[in-house]
Amino acid sequence: MLLSPTDWHPIIWIWLLSAAAFVALLFWTRKSDTPGAPAFRGLSLANIVYITAAALELATTNSTLWWWIAGIMHMGIGLIGPCLFILFADITGQNHWLTPVRRRWLVWSGLALGAMRFADPWLGWMYLDVQMFLDQGMVLRQFRPGPLFILMQSLLVAAMLGGMVMCWKTWREAGPLLRKHIWILTLACLVPISISTLFAIGGSPWGWLDPTPGASVIALAITSWAVFRNRLVEVAPIARNFLIEHLSEGVLVVDRTRTVVDFNPTARRQLRLSGEKTLGQPLATILAHWPALGALCASNNLASAEISPDAKSDTCWSCVWYPLTDTQPKHQGYMLVVSDITSRKNIERRLEELLETRTQEWQRATTEALHAAEEEQTRLGHLLHDTLCQDLIGFRRTIDAVAADSDARNASRLRTLSEQLSDAHRRAREVTHLLEGPDLVHNSFEDALEATIHHLEQTFGITCEVTLDSAFTFSDHEHGRHLLRIIREAIANAARHAKAQNIWVDLLVTPKHRTITITNDGLPPPTPETLTEGLGTRQMRMRATLLGGSIALRAGTTDGATFELLLPHDGPHPSPAG
Repeated sequence: MLLSPTDWHPIIWIWLLSAAAFVALLFWTRKSDTPGAPAFRGLSLANIVYITAAALELATTNSTLWWWIAGIMHMGIGLIGPCLFILFADITGQNHWLTPVRRRWLVWSGLALGAMRFADPWLGWMYLDVQMFLDQGMVLRQFRPGPLFILMQSLLVAAMLGGMVMCWKTWREAGPLLRKHIWILTLACLVPISISTLFAIGGSPWGWLDPTPGASVIALAITSWAVFRNRLVEVAPIARNFLIEHLSEGVLVVDRTRTVVDFNPTARRQLRLSGEKTLGQPLATILAHWPALGALCASNNLASAEISPDAKSDTCWSCVWYPLTDTQPKHQGYMLVVSDITSRKNIERRLEELLETRTQEWQRATTEALHAAEEEQTRLGHLLHDTLCQDLIGFRRTIDAVAADSDARNASRLRTLSEQLSDAHRRAREVTHLLEGPDLVHNSFEDALEATIHHLEQTFGITCEVTLDSAFTFSDHEHGRHLLRIIREAIANAARHAKAQNIWVDLLVTPKHRTITITNDGLPPPTPETLTEGLGTRQMRMRATLLGGSIALRAGTTDGATFELLLPHDGPHPSPAG
């Protein structure tokens, strides 16, 4: 039988109301799936069972009913230890070995140990003897603890000590929010376990009234503050513990309202955060000193940028803004990852400077090599003009003189030989003109281009059609000489290798480039796999690079091939002084 509720002691009502508060807390956290939330719900359920049964036990005078209530109460006590241990493991991140099978084994073992209370009338393992007496509206019991009771208390203390060991291992590397969760949970669990242990050893100042359910009320108040004020089972564990603490990058976590809920030590140093005072602050307030970073974090989607946080230094950050979503998908929060890439940028800058230096050296060497080649060609042209061409003229005149004094048969043969020498002299002169190169000092680019095209037509027996845009200009004579050399080499290649008969040369200006296109009706070019660049092609590519452009060879629309030189509008890159 139960005492009449009007006769109940206020403690009974306080404990029942506390159990109801635990029910409300369990309902509030029912949808959370963050680390530790299932264990927290299990711990809340165990406390509901324990406190409710403990309150009803104080109002029960019937021994049979008390037997059932005591058995249910001890099952709740048996569930507290495993749930407490699992909760600490999940919150601290020391749960890599705690598989689902081991979790279930711990829970069912605790329940089975508590259920042994039902067999106590026959075995006497939980209490050796129990005496009941009524005191101030409460039914109190005096008992001597048995081995199972001592074992249950020892397991509770072991769970608490195990949790504290896990907290100690995590504390040094934990973020500010995780540290707050650890000490709040430790304090909340330490109060009832300490009082329960004190009561078990007979040191309680409340006599035979077990104050542990009342201590659980204190634990409930502390835990509720952690849940509602510090979001213990809501958004706090979005990105936590080893996910962020061991990173060299700064990690700042905010909830869906962009309120700061966690950050790691690197972020504290980078963003100059003021410890736990930063928690709960709006992100916009934290990033007020970095407008570019604040603009990046205003996005609802994945975004990244490189930001210089200090205009007076060369510091550079690589910042990535990650939305954190669930399976809905629905935003649960956001994570800002800030990497200090100053060293990398400095290395890249030094590499760019080194590359620029090497490029200038290469340009200087290339220019000198091309100048040397042109000087050698000019020297050979002059040498051929002054030697071979003059000798051929002398031979022809001598033969003409001999033919005038010879008979008709020999004179005919000598005149034929004279014509052959005249053709050889003409070809030799054309070669000398090509070797000497264009003269842009005394002639315009148009005249030099016309002369070059005419020599090529005479030399290879081809027909060339030239289109020159009036807006096509170049910066200096050296620029023009490179262009004419490229045009001459491209036409010569088309005549020699592609067997072209007709060639179209277009020098045009487009909105993006200046282009020189040389199209022929000869054979198509070889495939890139079989194409072998000769010295002439390599020199064309070198000259194009010096001009800041690029060359390309592709098959024509119907037949033949098209050679294209693309040049920037701003002229060539400046050639280093030799």
